[in-house]
Amino acid sequence: MLIESVHFGTVPDFDSNERMALLSTLLQENLCEVTFTKLDGSTRVMQCTADPSRIPEAHRPSSTPKVVKNSDPDKPLTMSVYLPEEATWRSFRVNNVISIEVFDS
Repeated sequence: MLIESVHFGTVPDFDSNERMALLSTLLQENLCEVTFTKLDGSTRVMQCTADPSRIPEAHRPSSTPKVVKNSDPDKPLTMSVYLPEEATWRSFRVNNVISIEVFDS
């Protein structure tokens, strides 16, 4: 993918599903730096990925991740990602992402 970074405040009319698709594509192919607003209102920046080749086998999900369609419009979409430096999984709300930048492709 040719996208190197996206700042969501500068991209008009991005709905949750479009954000999810873009984030998913970038994270499945790269190590990215994601900046988002946490539920407590603070900002977090983390290097993360969903690229199976970057996730140690012991930390990979036991089954292939399923695409979950959001049938409840009041329930926010979330994304789980792996943080290689911390060797752990974290998640964030898709609509709270401020920016994503490809860190290492």
